Amino acid sequence: MNRFLEQLDDTPPFDFSNYLAYGKIDDIEAIPGEPSFAMAWFNLIAINSLYKCGLQRKHHVQVHRELASFDENPYEEAVIFRIEIKLHVSREYSSLDEFLLSHQDKWYIFKVRDPGKQNGNSRLYTNLFTTSIPSQVRFDPVDPDHQKMLNREFSLDTAEKINMVELQHLIAQSTPGPQFLAAYDVGQGNSNALISDSGGACPDIYFDVGAAVGPNKSSKPGLIDFCFSKQPLIIMSHWDHDHWAGACPKENKDSDALKMNWIVTNQILDPIHKTFAMEVINKKGRIRVLDMPVGDIGQAVLNNKMSIRFTLGNGRTRNDSGIVLSIENNDPDFPACWLLTGDCDYKYFLDKLKPPPAVAVIAPHHGANLKATGTVPIPVQSGYRRLVYSFGRGNKYRHPTPKSVERHKNAGWDVGTWSTAPGGCVKTADICATADNAVTGSYRGGVLIGWEALTSPLPNCLGCSCNTTLVNH
Repeated sequence: MNRFLEQLDDTPPFDFSNYLAYGKIDDIEAIPGEPSFAMAWFNLIAINSLYKCGLQRKHHVQVHRELASFDENPYEEAVIFRIEIKLHVSREYSSLDEFLLSHQDKWYIFKVRDPGKQNGNSRLYTNLFTTSIPSQVRFDPVDPDHQKMLNREFSLDTAEKINMVELQHLIAQSTPGPQFLAAYDVGQGNSNALISDSGGACPDIYFDVGAAVGPNKSSKPGLIDFCFSKQPLIIMSHWDHDHWAGACPKENKDSDALKMNWIVTNQILDPIHKTFAMEVINKKGRIRVLDMPVGDIGQAVLNNKMSIRFTLGNGRTRNDSGIVLSIENNDPDFPACWLLTGDCDYKYFLDKLKPPPAVAVIAPHHGANLKATGTVPIPVQSGYRRLVYSFGRGNKYRHPTPKSVERHKNAGWDVGTWSTAPGGCVKTADICATADNAVTGSYRGGVLIGWEALTSPLPNCLGCSCNTTLVNH
């Protein structure tokens, strides 16, 4: 396992004196109170490392080789890291999404100097889960031909594909019909599961296996140990780290998650994402890229008048082009759904998917602001419904936002005390959350949801020692 991806307690030591690396932007977030600036994160690989392990170095060309054919991760020893830096955002960009879209396939040469000194212009992460250190960086764009080479190096073009019909069959084979929905406490991240057996909280399907990372790492429970006793299918909504980082192994331990069957999106990636995909393959798991037209809707028909429909968001950013699931109870006397959104805004899928009224919705993007022109799913009219916010206490993005709560309130959800204090408690009216921004404390426990009100939690597991407790229902 590449050291950047292991769940470590201490920052791995690297000598970054006058280091040169290739990097590209991975994410950008607004800075409250500073409209002309934003915080950006770049993912990088040391140039020397790429020369040693790259798939297209010198005469050693493996960039066209099928990913599933690799017995080892070629990037395992690569020096991979992450830079956090404050950027000025020109007014020529109408939004941060537009800025991100205009830069997401551009590469830069970074020079890192004086890591550890307090007067740096950036923060440097040598591991996804450990504390950053101050650093001084400057960066310049690489030439166009080199841009193409780097994008080719870290794409998933040679990964195994799965089409819509094949995924329909795979989902139908993976679950007889979900009776429970879980939203786990992973800090500032997302992990949901579909559970069919009332005898224990053992998932048939995971939708994301995330965890809090980087500047939000302190919101992650000390130990996240998912259940894989039923060899569940893992559907990853999109490639943001906080939606798959829970699969990374603890130091010197194996991760069962890496041995599973993964369905992923074909998005613009970088060294961190490609390295993770290679680790799944290296651990004898399976990575398959969903190959279906944007706007199409797949439907897996299950038992008990149930189905799972899925689609891709029609937005252009990584968040808004991810996979969305609608788990549907098609009983004519009680048509209803659970809606799993990842980070995809309702604007980019809801009018096309047209799900029935919702018993449960996982609020998009941990409760970030919703697009003004999008509609919000309506709840069922019965008393039991759950609007779930998966976020981390004290997160740097100030999720959930008042605007998200207000939009759901206007669509018919009862938001209780959150109408004045979003994130102020773990449970109020229709809302259940995996965190509480108003108090100190650590582990809150996850949310367990049924089709009707639950009277008791499920037993923790049927055959392993996982600790992903579900206490909120």
